[in-house]
Amino acid sequence: MEGIDLRNGAELRRVAAKLLATISPPEPQSPRHNELRGTQPEPAEKRVLVNEPLDFELKGLDATHPWLLRSGLSPETIAYFGLGVTQRGYLKGRLAIPLHNLQGKLVGYAGRILDDSQISPVNPKYLFPEARERNGLVHRFDPGEILYNGHRALGNIDRLVIADEPELVWRSHQRRLGTVVGLIGVQTNPENLKLVLRGIKNGEAVRYHAATPPPEFFWKALGSEHPLFWVGTGRLAQVAVG
Repeated sequence: MEGIDLRNGAELRRVAAKLLATISPPEPQSPRHNELRGTQPEPAEKRVLVNEPLDFELKGLDATHPWLLRSGLSPETIAYFGLGVTQRGYLKGRLAIPLHNLQGKLVGYAGRILDDSQISPVNPKYLFPEARERNGLVHRFDPGEILYNGHRALGNIDRLVIADEPELVWRSHQRRLGTVVGLIGVQTNPENLKLVLRGIKNGEAVRYHAATPPPEFFWKALGSEHPLFWVGTGRLAQVAVG
């Protein structure tokens, strides 16, 4: 209190407030108080679900769209894969492709562009599900965790064909080349491939249908048990294993 003018009321109030703040710090404000002051409490981190099964299916897919009629795919193949052009949602004007996990649960839809001349970095050939929020949960799709048509390839397999995109899966299936699965991610989880490879005998060759050579992660899944044949543009070549 030394040096304080006791006759100065304003100075006394300032010193008293300073002492009070030192003895008892201010209580935390309620969310309502923060809202009235124009500030919000920190939001709680939301739970993220990856490739969670859907509780709905897209309706009204056009399985007789002109693109499909010109594609060379048979009605049986179109129905087998559940293909159809949609005019709703983020895939509007694209061919909707149902995507399933290895348990056969529908986890999303991809959309193939109908006019390949319109493909660009901002308008890709295949469009995948966007992240969405529902009931306070964030749903995110990871294409690397999906092996297209893989749910139909578990068990004993006579001949396994792996394609690098869904369209090659449809065409290889229609030509009855074997049990066909497809990649839809740049870095497909090798563990999913290993689950499928369990169904073929050691030494049984695996065919890879693509315009480019097999990606690096293939070797992690194949090991040395299966010869790999790359079916490229009009050629068949054996690829060294390991």
